[in-house]
Amino acid sequence: MKLSEIKNQFKIDMIETTRGCPEACLHCGAYQGFDINQLTVQCVESPILKEYFLRYHKKNNLRTIDLFNKYVTTYVNTEPLCATNFINFTKLVFELSRGRSQVIALSHGLMMNNQDMRNKLEKIIDLMRAGVIPLFVLTVDSARMRGKIPTQINKDCYLETLQLLRNALPYGRITVSLQGSLDSGSPLWIGKTQKMFVEILKLLKLSPEESKQLVIDNRSYTNIGRSKNFLNLTTSDDCDVIPDPEFIKKQLPNNYEWRGMLRFDGSLLVQKNRPGMTYGDSVTPNLWQEVECD
Repeated sequence: MKLSEIKNQFKIDMIETTRGCPEACLHCGAYQGFDINQLTVQCVESPILKEYFLRYHKKNNLRTIDLFNKYVTTYVNTEPLCATNFINFTKLVFELSRGRSQVIALSHGLMMNNQDMRNKLEKIIDLMRAGVIPLFVLTVDSARMRGKIPTQINKDCYLETLQLLRNALPYGRITVSLQGSLDSGSPLWIGKTQKMFVEILKLLKLSPEESKQLVIDNRSYTNIGRSKNFLNLTTSDDCDVIPDPEFIKKQLPNNYEWRGMLRFDGSLLVQKNRPGMTYGDSVTPNLWQEVECD
């Protein structure tokens, strides 16, 4: 497939800015198992990303707004607070598109007493206040550290994260995505997640205005990757990469035939755009096909 054949029918909505993630989440769809090499984060820094972007612009007479969807995300194996390149990546997309394309932050939030992650989150909040990042999605569950993170530490991590994020509430959208297994006997049962979050809200003591601005969504784990291999899910739902149905419906253009992903090595892959199924589709290799640049 050549880019010239589909350039009016596709948008890049995902960019693989890193490989590897130290979170070691039990439900991650991007990995089938656990390997020590997966814990090491490799990043594509901004100068190389810019080269990738311009390669497709120049060879196919495309503007950034033609190439990217209005909102883009990192690949699902990425934790922005563990990467060195996320802040510069968001700035690069915003600048090259003149603000017409923006990066959405998808994160598990802070780990306790990790000052580097805290510094990164504060920079993300600054970019939200500046209008560069429109949406921060905080995934709330118990799947980090292979699902072995102690309940109290997990709750404290989310509480600290949200105490910082409330500074961005008047400026950008914050979605809390409560996730878990639908099996009530599972240690990762979504009911436990929901109960924990109610306790967090009580401790946060948000004002009525802040509460109205905080969006809360619930979703089950998708039965793919580690979820499929380790969680024995009997029931799961298809879902999108961005776990905010209201935002997707009102803000995210979805009327294109092909969705694209720019890979870590600069190659471009596309797959049929199937709204409502983009998370599972993203981590299914045989649904992607490489596109040749003319």
